[in-house]
Amino acid sequence: MLYGYAGKILRINLTTSKITKEDIPEDFYQKYLGGNGFGARLLYTELKPKIDPLSSENILIFATGPLNGAMIPMASKLCAISKSPLTGTFMDGFCSGRIGSELKYAGYDILVIEGKADKPVYLFVDDDIIQLRDGMSLWGKDTFTTQIMIKNELKDESVQVACIGPAGENLVRYACIITEQRAVGSGGLGAVMGSKNLKAIAVRGSKLVSVFNTAKLEQFVQRIIVKIKEEPAAQVLSKYGTAVVTSVLQYIGGLPTKNWQSGIFPDSKALSAETLVDKYTQKNLSCFACMIPCGHYSVVKEGPYKGAITNGPEFQSIGVFGPLTGNKRLDAIIMADRLCDEYGLGQISAGVCISFAMECFERGLITKKDTDGIELRFGNHEAMIKMLRKITYREGIGDILAEGVKRASAILGRGTERYAIHVKGMEMACFCPRVLKTQAFGFVVSSKGPSHNEVRITAELGRLIPNDLKNGLGYLAKELMDWSAIANSLIWCLSAERILDIKLSEEVVEMLNFTTGMDFDKTELVKIAERIHNLERAFNIREGFSKQDDVLPKRFLKEAIPEGPAKGLKINKKILNATIDEYYAARGWDKGGRPTMNKLLELGLEDVMVYINDEERMPAGK
Repeated sequence: MLYGYAGKILRINLTTSKITKEDIPEDFYQKYLGGNGFGARLLYTELKPKIDPLSSENILIFATGPLNGAMIPMASKLCAISKSPLTGTFMDGFCSGRIGSELKYAGYDILVIEGKADKPVYLFVDDDIIQLRDGMSLWGKDTFTTQIMIKNELKDESVQVACIGPAGENLVRYACIITEQRAVGSGGLGAVMGSKNLKAIAVRGSKLVSVFNTAKLEQFVQRIIVKIKEEPAAQVLSKYGTAVVTSVLQYIGGLPTKNWQSGIFPDSKALSAETLVDKYTQKNLSCFACMIPCGHYSVVKEGPYKGAITNGPEFQSIGVFGPLTGNKRLDAIIMADRLCDEYGLGQISAGVCISFAMECFERGLITKKDTDGIELRFGNHEAMIKMLRKITYREGIGDILAEGVKRASAILGRGTERYAIHVKGMEMACFCPRVLKTQAFGFVVSSKGPSHNEVRITAELGRLIPNDLKNGLGYLAKELMDWSAIANSLIWCLSAERILDIKLSEEVVEMLNFTTGMDFDKTELVKIAERIHNLERAFNIREGFSKQDDVLPKRFLKEAIPEGPAKGLKINKKILNATIDEYYAARGWDKGGRPTMNKLLELGLEDVMVYINDEERMPAGK
């Protein structure tokens, strides 16, 4: 009997309307675990090289993990995987909510979407009954309206829905997927759905998830609950959520301000977690199967944004729509957060694109002629809100910014490229590389671009850096990124790391084995993580990426922070390059960042070798 897993892949071909269900062999679970691991293996194996991410040839994968549906605290996410239309790289993203567990309850570990429908549709997964339903009436609707309409049509409020909004329909390259008010926000996977004419996925499941040792798993969960109750970090997160990061970064001089020109925002107190809770938060919210209410139900009761309501904002929303764009109004941030969720627009990329345009405007590189008369200056919150609509509907300069900062700067020219802050084509998460060096290195070597969910500020602030660290940052990054791969394959919230001080520990091994009945150990989990990172790297190499793409924007190497506690800091290029070399060595890759034959053989990835070692098909550089 299979424990912790449902045992099936559900495969939908939108072109032919063919629906297939496939058994998953047990060794697939043992080698790839779940979520991130499932996606890395399937995307590498099934996707043709060099396809257009917005063509019918791309695939979109939704994957659960062994912890989904087992009622383990902080295990409520869903992983989505595809080739990114923003970067052209491997891309995965995660959202909280119930839909991941619901997919497992319906009997599936993995959902694979292929092809393209000839008109808008939505998919309804109802246990064993699978339907492609007409989505014409949903097309053009925002994400909240879409979820309501589908639940009304199916006459069931408990149905879980993941959908796109107008941004996905209009193929904004960083459109996201929304479920409830949670987002798969990275890399434009909402645009992939839009390119397939797939408006939504609705799921209803009634099956149970069997665990191997219920008694021991319950004991483990009780220990976790006690630990959460006693942990001060859990109390802070429960009261303030991730918004507390705003003040922390301001204190150390690492709060990205005005498109990363500075690390200090003079009006940061107006954007603090305390201000958010005291003035706007009506209640705190927790995710499905989680006892930590780190979310905010925020309401604006007066002023120009009166009536704006959102389940947020999280720190990244505050960061990109606050200091990064020079805006000191929390009510405007709440409105921006709400609109992005309605539009299905990735918030980090949207905020970075707007801050880029604001700096270009202030430097005279673009003018009102380019912006349709909008005074696109830092601190102009009204302009920021207008730009979100323009980007979503590809109006005026919004059509250019909808391409992301890398493409937008290439289209605009005029020297704007210098102010486009991205890695591998993806906009940078709102952290300051010149101050947070560990985070900065994660931005450089991540397969996806500057994701903040691989090497995190938790490590930078000391909690996860071991006192007996013998090797350098490259080895530390490898260790932290391996843990991220495991957490994202288990489908366990990375807050577990911050709150429980858990990385790849014996506790994790126990939890996994109590759930699945498999005999995992730490060594095998590290090997699974290495498989994942090698598959992601191999995918990117196959797509034409190389060591030359493992770089930071020049701003962080050439411009020192001008003021505050971190005044004078910048990235030392020589040290950065040495750390990259150290990371490659820790991974068992060659000096060009390519997995070696020995490493691939060790990991059982023999099928990858032809693409890595055939120099005619895969040169060292692009």
